[in-house]
Amino acid sequence: MASKGIFAEAGVRIRLSLTIHMNRVGSALEKSRHSYSGLNMLMEKIHTEASDDVDLMKGTTYTISELAKEFDVTPRAIRFYEDQGLISPSRKGRRRVYRERDRVRLKLVLRGKRLGFALSEVKEMFDLYDTAPGETAQLKFLLGKIQERREMLEQQRQDIEAVLHEMESVEKRALSVLDEMEEG
Repeated sequence: MASKGIFAEAGVRIRLSLTIHMNRVGSALEKSRHSYSGLNMLMEKIHTEASDDVDLMKGTTYTISELAKEFDVTPRAIRFYEDQGLISPSRKGRRRVYRERDRVRLKLVLRGKRLGFALSEVKEMFDLYDTAPGETAQLKFLLGKIQERREMLEQQRQDIEAVLHEMESVEKRALSVLDEMEEG
């Protein structure tokens, strides 16, 4: 899915290049008997930042096209969810980089939509989760929304049953009138 291999290989090259460069600089400074502790700290910082970038690249990432294909939605829909604050990919230049967290959130957004939740309700649940790690408030909110949705669906079911019953009654009358017309 993601091009982890290319980034990991590039990361190894960066580390190797930094190590060689550090050794050359260290050797030159040793020869001149200068203290290179400051330079060593700087090189360690550069090495750490490069390692962080490589580690970041090693994590599973997704492109907008990959997510769109996986969830059978358009890239435009994914950008819309981003505009609504439901997902927040990082950027590499102009390109969006989606992490596993964004993928899971997209999955939850789509599941919430299937269950009839408004995007604002899904966002509210995400916000509760982000601010209240204990999840109690989020779970109570979710249970309340499920109850509201259940009540609405029950009402719709009753309405559908009433319409079906009425249709059955009209159908019986129409068949009766048709039989009378064919006999008479």
